[in-house]
Formats: sequence, C-alpha cells, structure tokens
Amino acid sequence: MERRDPIVRRVDREKKGFESFSHPLNPERSQMRGFSLSDAVGLTRIAVHLAVLPPGKESFVYHSHAVEEEWLYVLAGRGRIEIDGELRELVAGDFVGFATPSAAHQLRNPYGQDLTYL
Repeated sequence: MERRDPIVRRVDREKKGFESFSHPLNPERSQMRGFSLSDAVGLTRIAVHLAVLPPGKESFVYHSHAVEEEWLYVLAGRGRIEIDGELRELVAGDFVGFATPSAAHQLRNPYGQDLTYL
C-alpha cells in the first residue's frame, strides 16, 4: 500500500479545487462545494471534509445516523441547524456532535455569505 503524505497544504488543496455536489433526494436546495481532507491523506476509518455551503442552500436532506457518528465545526460564516425539529443558530467556532443513534438533523445557510465548516 502506498503511503501518502499526511499533510494537506492549503496551496495544494487550492490548486486541486473543490468538488460540487448535492444530495440526490434534494438536488435543488442541496448544493455544496467541498474537499475530502481524509481521502487526500488516505484515511479509511474517519471522514473529514472541508465544506462550503452557499447562501440559501442546505447541506443534505433531514436525516439521522444509526451507526456512524457525525460532527461539524464552523470555520466561517453562520448558519442554522435543525435538530429534532428545533432550529438553532451556528457561528464560527461552534461545534456540533451527533453520537449514535443520532437526532435527526439538517444544516442550512439562510444568510448572505458562505458557511464554511469541517
């Protein structure tokens, strides 16, 4: 197995660029850009993505997890997350973690600037 460089440099990430994607069950409202940091360094048991949620968009459909835990950390901008039917505000520096079985959740960006998060 080839060993990958364990460091992802910002300059290299910017050269490669972000991929655009949306959730197939919600393609009109779910539109994001992202870069898989974990794939870049060969991690197989944890996923870490740098994601940008544009203004007026949603991350994925409202969902929960039975097996895999999920977390996010807001780097820039602000957003709203729905957790079990309750909308809560998020700003840069906020962390959200979902242990399994998780509460249903969905991230949204109703504001006028990008929401950037891990």
